[in-house]
Amino acid sequence: MAKTSLMNWLLINLEEGPIDDFVDLIEVKNKYSVELQLEVTSMSIGNCISKKFPKVNVKNGRCKGNWSKVTKRYYGLKWKNNLATETDSSIFACPIPEDFFVISKNTNSLNVGHFSNTMINGMKVLTETQLNHDNTWSLLVMGKIIDPSNLGIDSSFSINTVFDIIRQLSYCEGVHEIDESKLGKDIFKEHVSPASDENSEKINYRSKHCYRVLPFKNSNRASKTCVKCKKLEKPVKETTQATIDTLNYNCTDSIGECTDDQNLLLCKSDNNDMSIILNNVFPECSDKMKTFLLSQKMAMETNPNGRRWDRDIVHLCLTLWCRSPKGYNELRNSKFLMLPSAKLLQRFKNMVNQESGIKKDMLQWMANKNIPPEGYEGGLIIDEMSIQPDLQLKKKNGEIELIGFSEVVPESIAFGQMQSNKKERILATHVLQLVFLGSTGFRFPFAHFPSCTASGHELYLLLWKSVNMLSNFGFTIQFISTDGAQTNRDLFKLLLPDFKSSNPKTCSFRNIYSSGDVKIFFIMDFSHVIKKIRNNISKSGQESQCKRHLQLGGHFIEWRHFRQAYLWDISSHSFPVYHKLSQDHIFLTSEAKMRNHLAEEVLNTDMLHLMKLFQKSLGEAGSELNSTIELLENTSVLIKNFRDNRPITDSSDDRLRQNHDVLDFFIKWENDNLSDEKIKRKEFSMISHQTRQDIISSILGFEELCLYKLKKNSASVIPSRLNSDVVENIFCQQRTLHNGANTNPTYLSYCHSMNSIILGQTTVSRKSNTGGETAQPYSHQVTKKV
Repeated sequence: MAKTSLMNWLLINLEEGPIDDFVDLIEVKNKYSVELQLEVTSMSIGNCISKKFPKVNVKNGRCKGNWSKVTKRYYGLKWKNNLATETDSSIFACPIPEDFFVISKNTNSLNVGHFSNTMINGMKVLTETQLNHDNTWSLLVMGKIIDPSNLGIDSSFSINTVFDIIRQLSYCEGVHEIDESKLGKDIFKEHVSPASDENSEKINYRSKHCYRVLPFKNSNRASKTCVKCKKLEKPVKETTQATIDTLNYNCTDSIGECTDDQNLLLCKSDNNDMSIILNNVFPECSDKMKTFLLSQKMAMETNPNGRRWDRDIVHLCLTLWCRSPKGYNELRNSKFLMLPSAKLLQRFKNMVNQESGIKKDMLQWMANKNIPPEGYEGGLIIDEMSIQPDLQLKKKNGEIELIGFSEVVPESIAFGQMQSNKKERILATHVLQLVFLGSTGFRFPFAHFPSCTASGHELYLLLWKSVNMLSNFGFTIQFISTDGAQTNRDLFKLLLPDFKSSNPKTCSFRNIYSSGDVKIFFIMDFSHVIKKIRNNISKSGQESQCKRHLQLGGHFIEWRHFRQAYLWDISSHSFPVYHKLSQDHIFLTSEAKMRNHLAEEVLNTDMLHLMKLFQKSLGEAGSELNSTIELLENTSVLIKNFRDNRPITDSSDDRLRQNHDVLDFFIKWENDNLSDEKIKRKEFSMISHQTRQDIISSILGFEELCLYKLKKNSASVIPSRLNSDVVENIFCQQRTLHNGANTNPTYLSYCHSMNSIILGQTTVSRKSNTGGETAQPYSHQVTKKV
């Protein structure tokens, strides 16, 4: 390559610029090779630049195109006709947090650094992050480039969320002891110490192929070791029968020296010894029973202050103690079993501090569950419960806090003070509970807020904040489920402003935190929809107290039809046709109106069968029941399909077609009444427009969700899981099992009871709206945070 041609190319493409602008050597070399299809040496480029641009300042730095490489930077130069600027760039519009610092930046990317709290070989671990102009990003940890998609998170996150993700990264700590047979050049030896105590040092071993950062969906996050380093770990020696007779179970066999107030675990050698002994004595003994029997033997032979307990034992005792502390203490004091003290269990239970807001401790606890990959996809259940408005004191880290003010989102507090021009706080009258419901049935109440009936715009902000925070921990929100309260309907209008019940198009909206056309579906809670249909019918008739007179196809739907059918059944048959029907179903009270099963049992297939028999008994006069029977034919289909425990695995499932036919029935009913000139009071002749919207959202949103999931992958949807029964059961336990029957707790009492509810989720009161029939236990485990 001639020197003059390189010089001319540099003069054509480069010019002097601001002192902060720069071009790097690798960038110039690559562009020259691409444009002219010629090779050039780095020395030639450096000599030409120094001659033609003598004022430039040369420094070493990272390459713009490949930031893991170090090259020469020529400050005071810029490319000619470069239209890329730093303005209007999303990566420069976001402020850098205080615990991050800028390493380098250019027109296409921004490189920031963050130090972890761990020191290796006397230096803090630096995590370098490259934020690109197209909102993609990558990591460089301990010299290894990491793609975020390998961690179980999207590589195209918004810049605001990247900083939170980096703070939550779990780094591989290697192993303490390795197999001596694997010693070689592929193993690194490191001196590791916490940043807070540099004098406390330990030696770890790391594989050359170490992943550096643990994925979010990784069973080894609790052990802080990646798969590559785990293979280096020293294997546990098998214990022979000869050494079993001389076993000496002492405190040094387990991890550290612990007291009865700490998490005490069994070591691996104990498990091997247990298997050998108990397989001979109890051939059919399960692994959990072996663990329990060995823990009893060790507890009897060990001083009470030095006992060690297996995680499964602590897990079981936590569940029993959270259900009934008195019952657990009686069992422990009976001397039939050796069990951990209540003080130890209480410490485990209170490791996660329950307070308002979406807290990372709760999300970390939630992510540490044994969840299959498909369980990370699910929905967000939102509901509110009344509490006692009361201001209480809470001590936290030696400081006193006031608990009981309404605080859903910080923006709502600021806007409220600006609107009223007063710096005042309002006592909360409700608590807003958020529950994640996974596709596998896993559910977790990850956040709660004190409120005064949260408004639609507050729920809107809270919804997107929840979607964002959950996505940082690997969870994907695919649907939203709420009841038919006015504030939830306001949220529905904000998300779907063009929705019309007479001509519905869709009940889905785009997920703004995901790249591509990823949708979220809005599904009104089916249990509340059925109750609202029943309530509309109960108000239909010609009596003075009736507010509606439902009309369908020239006939009326009245509540007296149900009352007459019930009275005819119990008076005409020694054994009633519909034996479940009672006065609570027909003569409604304020309490009976809240019970889900009473509404469903008056609109299901059994009620349809009774109504047909009653119509037949009336002869020709039974024609007035035609519209009532037609409505029951559709509601019974909905109840049967939405309470079905069988999964929907194919888009051609007959239940989807049946639900769509019911959807067409309600739409046609509304359109026929609106177009019928003989009907003067059109709204008076139909169920309320709020209920009509809820019905459409419940059916159409569920149908779209099923088609979306079945088209996306080979997933399945179980209809009976998609409802708010899980959050209703939480509210029931708050009112009855933990805070006294028939009383609403204060917000502080609500917080104190939440950990007990999470740890003892098999306890479901039958006094709840759902009756406890659909409740299933949480799958949970004891972790460092519990």
